[in-house]
Amino acid sequence: MLQKRKALGYVKVTLEDDSLFGCRGEVFRGHEFHYSELTENPQGKGEWQTVYTLKQNRSGNCTAEGYQKGNVLASYAHLHLASRPEAVACFVRKMRDSRQELL
Repeated sequence: MLQKRKALGYVKVTLEDDSLFGCRGEVFRGHEFHYSELTENPQGKGEWQTVYTLKQNRSGNCTAEGYQKGNVLASYAHLHLASRPEAVACFVRKMRDSRQELL
């Protein structure tokens, strides 16, 4: 944990690849609020891939984010699912498909 806040603010999330919440090109709103930072990039380690670009509203800075491996998606961004209601249906569908694979 850092002594000072690392990020606070609204973000625009653009899917760069298919993910648990949708397909490439779809856009979400969200926000970040955290006091920590990645010390090592998990991308390329154990098949983790970034699946979206995070654009900070204030600065306009863009970063690769949304580390996904299988049915796990890790991110500092808190997605505002009401900004894209179809994302919930996509997530439920992917979880049902995953369950069927286990049976």
